[in-house]
Amino acid sequence: RIISNGAYLTNSDGCVYEIATPYAVSDVYGLKYTQSADVMTITHPSYAACDLSRLGQTDWTLTAISYGTSLTAPGGIVTTYTPGNAGNTGTTPGISKADYSYVVTSVSDTLNTESYASAVSTVNNYNIGYYEQYGNFNPVSWDAVANAEYYNVYRLYAGLYGLIGSTTGTELDDLNYAPDTTTGPPAHKDPFSGNNPVSVGYFQQRRVFAGSSDYPQTVWMSRSANYANFDVHTPVRDDDAITATIASQQVNTIKHIVAMPDLLVFTGSGIWKVSAGGQTGEAITPGNFTAIPQIYVGSSDVRPIPINTDVLFIEGKGSHVRDLQYDWYAAIYTGNDLSVMAEHLFYGYTIADWGFAVFPFNVLWAVRSDGTLLGMTYLK
Repeated sequence: RIISNGAYLTNSDGCVYEIATPYAVSDVYGLKYTQSADVMTITHPSYAACDLSRLGQTDWTLTAISYGTSLTAPGGIVTTYTPGNAGNTGTTPGISKADYSYVVTSVSDTLNTESYASAVSTVNNYNIGYYEQYGNFNPVSWDAVANAEYYNVYRLYAGLYGLIGSTTGTELDDLNYAPDTTTGPPAHKDPFSGNNPVSVGYFQQRRVFAGSSDYPQTVWMSRSANYANFDVHTPVRDDDAITATIASQQVNTIKHIVAMPDLLVFTGSGIWKVSAGGQTGEAITPGNFTAIPQIYVGSSDVRPIPINTDVLFIEGKGSHVRDLQYDWYAAIYTGNDLSVMAEHLFYGYTIADWGFAVFPFNVLWAVRSDGTLLGMTYLK
């Protein structure tokens, strides 16, 4: 059910508007979430990650995320050959023949995506390296793709497909263009097939998932500005998806990720800073990813709360509240126990959930495990 302005949304017949969810009541406190405009992403280790989307006031959907590109690969790829005038004496330099293999992708800069490679099309032709002397070349054509703004054509060279050209049309003549093997077509990656992430967030124009039953200390970052795409190219590009595992002395599942100037990763035994390793704000890339431990104080399953430049979180045992902020002198994130003067409130209890009310008194409200409501003013 959805509450708007203090009341349930209702259908035209006055009944409360509802959508079905797969979650059991016992799963509620294990749900993690993040939001981008009208889409909220929800994760739980027992369920596939889902997007809750608001399409209208009483038009909501909850769907499992489909990972990949939104463009289809071109079909109907055909490669013919134009033999030129090499002759047939067997002694002319251009008379030798070779196989030439091509794939084509569709591209949309508006959607910030490139399709997967088409089927391979191979042709046997005289050496097109002698195009200028004898005129032999390979015409490549394919079917148009909806929403494609242009197409990339790749030719196999030394075991890799390299870019030979781009066109807004549906054909390209290969006049012996040199394949750029530093720019290859993308390969599909779905890191969450049978592997449900625990936590989710956004950082540097990427959607970030972290932790799972199979890979408890792994962080997955989508392609830049393409939140459902975890594809990579060969060789890897800076805007490709990132998969990295934090190497620590103990295996502790990543419970939360919080975006500050750096990406803060909360586990059951400590907190890590994920960054590009240089100055704060430098872009993280597949080849520029570092994870540095900050403090060896673990976090509970209750979601941390960012407040201005600080982050408040509950220690792993569930009964101490700490803050976390960047110490410019020590160059790490550190903090203090904020509940040290009120420990008697937590003897035998834990905090089940909490929220921060900025107005009127900057009070952090926490629900204790027995249902008692605790309040702490936080005005740094």
